[in-house]
Amino acid sequence: DEKVSDTEAFAKQRGRWLQAQYTFFYASLASALDGLRDGKLDYFHKVMQLALPPRALSPIALTVLSLSSFALGADQLVMLSITGLTLTIGSYFLVLPLKILLKYGLQIVGSLPSITMAAIKSLTFMKESKKTFLHTQHELTGS
Repeated sequence: DEKVSDTEAFAKQRGRWLQAQYTFFYASLASALDGLRDGKLDYFHKVMQLALPPRALSPIALTVLSLSSFALGADQLVMLSITGLTLTIGSYFLVLPLKILLKYGLQIVGSLPSITMAAIKSLTFMKESKKTFLHTQHELTGS
């Protein structure tokens, strides 16, 4: 699939991918559990990875967990979720080469809200993607 620059196209593309991911997860769950019983830990682990939500939603989930834990007075959970949030965001920047981070760091940080919103929106496209193919609009590239 083509990398897209439009957030609407990104949301539709990710919605289609997520639908395929969770369809495969549900179809493979029974065999993964059978595999676990037979000692096929690698297969079970790989299928369980399909249950993980998109990485772009992790900071949102951890922020919601932090705020709700704070509201409930669960201090240990607040610290744990803030630590997780810090490590998650830090890991996003660790994978970027320093040269790119220095050149595009502010642009990357500025685009995070729109990318996160597109990731949330992609969840709404999953149901539609199950019924019909969501075409990704391709951009013309020139040389």
